[in-house]
Amino acid sequence: MEKFGDIKHICECLKITEFEMKQAISENNLKTFEEVTDYFRTTWACGDCFNDIKAAIEEIKNPDFK
Repeated sequence: MEKFGDIKHICECLKITEFEMKQAISENNLKTFEEVTDYFRTTWACGDCFNDIKAAIEEIKNPDFK
């Protein structure tokens, strides 16, 4: 995950921030990795966001997850 100032990009290729991804997961009730990657069309380019997407899903499902 790239961090620029106070903005963390989960997907650097598509410039999707951690905030945007977590908000979409929560608001759209996205529960699986496949649902999130379909929604954002992520992981098709470099794939570096794979683990960060999984962590974002887990944090929304379980706020105590760190």
